[in-house]
Amino acid sequence: MPQVAVNGVELTWERLGRSEDPAVLLIMGFSMQMTAWPTEFCDALVAAGLQVIRFDNRDIGLSSRLGHLGRPDVQRLAAARTFGLPVRSPYGIIDMANDAAALLTEIGVDRAHIVGASMGGMIAQHFAHAHPQRTLSLTSIMSTTSQLRYAFPKWSLMKLMLAPAPAPNLEARIAYGLEFWRAVGSPGDRASDAELIADIRSWFERSPDLSGRSRQLAAVIAERSRVRLLGRIDAPALVVHGTDDPLIPCAAGRATARALQRAKFLPLDGMGHDLRPRYTEIIARELTDLARVCRDAG
Repeated sequence: MPQVAVNGVELTWERLGRSEDPAVLLIMGFSMQMTAWPTEFCDALVAAGLQVIRFDNRDIGLSSRLGHLGRPDVQRLAAARTFGLPVRSPYGIIDMANDAAALLTEIGVDRAHIVGASMGGMIAQHFAHAHPQRTLSLTSIMSTTSQLRYAFPKWSLMKLMLAPAPAPNLEARIAYGLEFWRAVGSPGDRASDAELIADIRSWFERSPDLSGRSRQLAAVIAERSRVRLLGRIDAPALVVHGTDDPLIPCAAGRATARALQRAKFLPLDGMGHDLRPRYTEIIARELTDLARVCRDAG
């Protein structure tokens, strides 16, 4: 896969569809590779006349690791954030948004529909604010405003996220992945263990390196409320959230839509914190409609 050098890192990326079609930039969440965007979802967008650009964020997948920045103590940072104390991270969510903008520059894309899931939604929000002239629309999926009331899930999930990365062998990754995805998955379209194992195996085989996990999580923890920032975004927006999301509550999605100037809020019954076919079909259709409206508006 091709790589581009931006902001001192190498980002691995790929394009699906025709380069002359309107672009959709897909930004994945915490510790997830770009291949976590379901193939069927990407194919649906391409079939609707859109080009899909997806990439590995810094510190994950086949993109650069930033080990020279150290390994932050995420448990200490989370405790500090809980009590409203200052939190410093090796880099911020805004840095990852600027990576995405620089990627588009390097591959010759002037403007795109910006789509992010979970942490990727946070990155997408920053992108739309910092680079309005490059944002055709904003889609924030199962994400948050980073207000403190929505900053942390229940403790059982926090322990999983704050724990050290699982050992770099497939068996450990499968054990951890099954525990995590069973806990956060969609009750309305539950993934089987066989499906989860196949996904985990494919991610592991592509890149087993999770050494950047703590730095990405530190960036998430360090984020402060983006409510005022969101209020300055005038791009048309779609905010999608599952009603059964145990990791980031649906109320966080509702707050995101409320803070934006021109947002449609789409709650999906039975959706948890994953991208299952029952829901990605709906999201692809809504995103395609949003892109069509933007095109017709000129």
